[in-house]
Amino acid sequence: DVGSTFSRQRRQLSLQEYHIRIVLFQTPVRGLAGGRQTDARESVRTLKGDRMFRNFSIGARVIALLVFMVLFVTGVVGAFVATIDTVKEHGVTETQQVMLAEEKAKLQVATHSVALALGQLVADVADEPARIEMVRKAIDTIRFEKDQSGYYFVYQGTTNVALPPNKSVQGKDLSENKDKNGVYYVRELAQRASSGGGFIEYIFPKPGKGDQPKLAYAEMIPGTKFWIGTG
Repeated sequence: DVGSTFSRQRRQLSLQEYHIRIVLFQTPVRGLAGGRQTDARESVRTLKGDRMFRNFSIGARVIALLVFMVLFVTGVVGAFVATIDTVKEHGVTETQQVMLAEEKAKLQVATHSVALALGQLVADVADEPARIEMVRKAIDTIRFEKDQSGYYFVYQGTTNVALPPNKSVQGKDLSENKDKNGVYYVRELAQRASSGGGFIEYIFPKPGKGDQPKLAYAEMIPGTKFWIGTG
């Protein structure tokens, strides 16, 4: 029967077409699927690698940031401590300078006052030995400082005229006296006095305390050849 034959042929064509489609398309599909699976696996690996790289980079950046912060803070703290030390040193230096200036002012005023008084005291006395005796008596009992260690001394050039704590050297030339650092303090004080007055620093033994740094001032007694000093 023609209809039945046509129907069978059509079914056979459909089956052949189906098989052709499977042959033509399934293999490529499988290949494509396999390729896609391979690409997907590679993509997964790449993605994982990227993630690991990114994670490593972030971790490294965090560590680098932390290290930088530690170094920065350390630097800031170090600079702050150094600044504090500098400020302290500067403050101590300024304090010392102020104290030294005050001490100098005190010595200069006190010495100048006594020099003026002694000048007036001997102004009408022409005899040199009499003048010397008057000067010695005038300063013999003068003491100052809390421990009463302060006193005045008088010289004519480098020859001692009056030295209350050690009267045995009165009348002697003390130009060779020097401290342990080699400072000829009598010579230098005589020079300062003859130049209008001035200060020197040297080392001198203090009763009960041994060698101590000493700041001394000297100036001329008006109307005489004597100079007076203290320290």
